[in-house]
Amino acid sequence: MIHMSRKRKISWDEYVRSVFLRYIVYHPEVNQTTYFPSYFQSELNISDSHTYLKKQLKKKYLVKGKNDTLLLSDKGKEAVKDEYIRFFDAATPYVTFSEYVDEKMLTEEQESVEGTMLSILLKKLKSLKEKNNYIGVKDVHLDAAQLYEQADFAEQAMYHYLVSLYYDISGLEYYNDLLLYAKGKCKREQSQRAFRGICIRPQVIQGICRLKEGYDPQMVHEIFEKEQIGINLCTESRMQKLIEDFCNGTYNDSAWRQYFEKNYQSMLQSAENYREKKAK
Repeated sequence: MIHMSRKRKISWDEYVRSVFLRYIVYHPEVNQTTYFPSYFQSELNISDSHTYLKKQLKKKYLVKGKNDTLLLSDKGKEAVKDEYIRFFDAATPYVTFSEYVDEKMLTEEQESVEGTMLSILLKKLKSLKEKNNYIGVKDVHLDAAQLYEQADFAEQAMYHYLVSLYYDISGLEYYNDLLLYAKGKCKREQSQRAFRGICIRPQVIQGICRLKEGYDPQMVHEIFEKEQIGINLCTESRMQKLIEDFCNGTYNDSAWRQYFEKNYQSMLQSAENYREKKAK
């Protein structure tokens, strides 16, 4: 059996080579003056792409064709692993390559790329919630939704898109501002200026619309029951209406902005009432 650390090293080398060679397939005219993409260094740790290119030629993964264009040799074609290309294309900052390899070994290579990544992501949700990292939570749910959709699990994908939406419209990013005001640690004007509106990510809206045939309002009810948080600028019924607006093409951005701002003002007033009560 290959030792875990050596397995990671072999897999990493194969991963880097796969992504690099796939790039060459679409850019066969690279040469010593070519500017390579920055992710070669930032994500693949290729410090010198031109030197790495020479190595691939020397090892005969690449051959020169007409006009010095580069082609994958038969050896090069075999070296481009579909599994690693799929991992790279589904990249998420919440799943490192070493985590992927370790999880793959635990499942004895039986799980798909998407299934392996989902297993890692879903394990991380609990710790992110415990740390009150709501940005991480909603990002992981979006990543999970996209992976489920790629794997053709529409119902699971829709559920995670909806959870992402739930966090987007919750207003959790303003919780501390309201709390500080309620405790008398800032002026109302400061909490007032803190509100910058609600941002719903386009990927969430697009995902919900793509899978709208599988939408069930009961999903929203389950989310409100399970994902209980300290602040929410949207009620269950209004979230259902928002989803219907997305799916029916009747979404009015201005009207919804006003709705969220009105709810923020109501929470601000509740915080002020709390302050006054505590002062008595």
